[in-house]
Amino acid sequence: MHIQDVEFASLRVEKGFCEAVVTLLTDKGATHCACRIAASVGQSLSALQRSLLQDALRQLRRMPEYRRNLADITLSTHLIESETPLAA
Repeated sequence: MHIQDVEFASLRVEKGFCEAVVTLLTDKGATHCACRIAASVGQSLSALQRSLLQDALRQLRRMPEYRRNLADITLSTHLIESETPLAA
């Protein structure tokens, strides 16, 4: 699976958590993940989005085809080249 872009919907922060639906736009369609991460006061939107994306990738890696290494997960260059390094 080659992840070409990412979208965030229904993002909300409350009581130390951030929740959102993260959509991974791939070469084969779209995969939606309901994500929830710990959030701290003053955390930037980009930092929250990076953490949400990390959680979506964690969920993706638990799917059987990726857990058993039957398929690879790759990321577009613009998702890797940013302030915060990201690995698939």
